[in-house]
Amino acid sequence: MYGPQIGRRGLAAIGALFVFAVIVSGALAALDEYQHPRPPENSNQVWMSNIGLLGQHELRHIEQTNGSTGNVTGSFFLGIGSVSGNLTAERKLQFYWGRSPDEIIPSALPYGMFRFVIDETKTTPTAEFVYDAGFLLTRRYDHSPSEKLNLNTWIDDWMIQRGLLRVVVVRIAKQTLEKEIYLPK
Repeated sequence: MYGPQIGRRGLAAIGALFVFAVIVSGALAALDEYQHPRPPENSNQVWMSNIGLLGQHELRHIEQTNGSTGNVTGSFFLGIGSVSGNLTAERKLQFYWGRSPDEIIPSALPYGMFRFVIDETKTTPTAEFVYDAGFLLTRRYDHSPSEKLNLNTWIDDWMIQRGLLRVVVVRIAKQTLEKEIYLPK
């Protein structure tokens, strides 16, 4: 015979090595799918992407405004009861944005929801709404007509209180930022 011979043990070792490689590659593929899951077709992420809510949106104007938040709870039985709660005043930013050049959508959020990022490439400031990753992957089966028409449904206090809207990232050039009067000095 010519060349090296591989015995039974050698073939068994090669077979075991092959099976090990297949198992490891399958495990790595599953891990990648776990770490970067694809959104279901009826997820909030697909829905929000379809209505143009995800991504960067052009900011038309921003101004400071006052707002209030709070909650009230109570219980009554036969006309007797009590009410308790709190109401706090907070500064908000009223901002006007749009998904297209011919659309203007007014919205207002508390100062704490904004993160300003200096980006010298921006001639016009942009806003990007960042949502909770778990919320984006959640299945969404139906949408009411008001959810389809009123985009502020997706960026309101209810979304903030539940931690679904995480932050609004404003990308703005330093020169533009310095001209704005709504930022605290």
